[in-house]
Amino acid sequence: MIYLFCSASRPLYKRDILESTCYPEGHLFRFRYERKYVDAEILKKPKSFEDKEGAIVFLDTVGEEGHKNFDFFPIRKIRTVRLFPLGLAIYIDFRFGGFIDYGPEDNDTRKISWSRFFEDLLNRPWPPPEISGRTEDTDEGYFAMSYSEDNPEFPCEIKIAHETWENMIRRLDKANDLKDSTFFKILGFYEMKKKWFVGSHSEVPIKSKDNSYDTIYPLPMGKSVILKLLFSRPSYETKNPQSRRVLKVKLAAESFAGASKDVLLSDSRYNEERIVVVCKRVFDSVFSMISIEQEEEPADVQAPKPFLLTWIQVPKSIIGVVILGVVLTTLLLGCDAELIKLLGTWLSPNHAQFFEEKAKILCSLAKASAAIPVGISAYLAFRRFPLK
Repeated sequence: MIYLFCSASRPLYKRDILESTCYPEGHLFRFRYERKYVDAEILKKPKSFEDKEGAIVFLDTVGEEGHKNFDFFPIRKIRTVRLFPLGLAIYIDFRFGGFIDYGPEDNDTRKISWSRFFEDLLNRPWPPPEISGRTEDTDEGYFAMSYSEDNPEFPCEIKIAHETWENMIRRLDKANDLKDSTFFKILGFYEMKKKWFVGSHSEVPIKSKDNSYDTIYPLPMGKSVILKLLFSRPSYETKNPQSRRVLKVKLAAESFAGASKDVLLSDSRYNEERIVVVCKRVFDSVFSMISIEQEEEPADVQAPKPFLLTWIQVPKSIIGVVILGVVLTTLLLGCDAELIKLLGTWLSPNHAQFFEEKAKILCSLAKASAAIPVGISAYLAFRRFPLK
């Protein structure tokens, strides 16, 4: 199993750990580690650690000044995609898995067991010597390491929706380095659909796609979709105005006509947000970004800043309708009396005499009706395409 450790010692690292609690399962992400912080076994054969199960572990700084240590918080499962050295660093691409279940808030049995396991690991991460006070060994250990023996269980049980995530957030909210952070979870994009074109509407999740490098969320052209977010602020102070947070939803104007709200307020302990996003009509499929970030964020990072790569697609059905209309129109215009006779004899031999006598009339009717299929296909297509 491969372990990726991440502290909050720098704004970039803190943002990484907050975003690790934010993205949905299956989303692709990347960590970068300086080589000296990477397990020698991984550096030796990075490709052998691809497609391996692992876990992201948050390192909270604890202890008295001059004797600092790390407390270990496993966050979520991952599966590695690729590992490659570049310059003085190694890059690790991975896919997010399920959130690790800590169990009820009043039961820290799992947390204590996991912390002991990581504390006993050889070459486990340490804070820098200047704050840890370690003089006998100034090595800070490995922040990306593998371990193959007696790994603990990291359950990702889902008994009640989002319960596992909320139990984990309650622990992180008490950590020294993440206290007073804004935590939210992206539940994904949803499309309103009717079952069998009748009855009431229901919200159907839109599955993401990827090319093993980027996670892409395909959105339907000319329709509205719903982006759902779940917020959790366990230590939110109702009477403290500074505890209120404002987050901005940013959309690309060339791809989206607008959203039901572009400002999100984190002003309670728990709430769910539903953002209706209207996709523009486009002539060609386009990539676009949706980002969520906190307004007036201080130097000390407080919130995730996720970016969602969307792909607004021209439906294949539109192209099919246009092609079918053109083909039918061409066939109808190409009809002549001899073709009518041949088709009539072949399709209905018992009525061959009828087609022989009425061939010219049927030919004229076919040519007169040639405008119908192309007209229908044009209407169905251009009612979905932009008119300017």
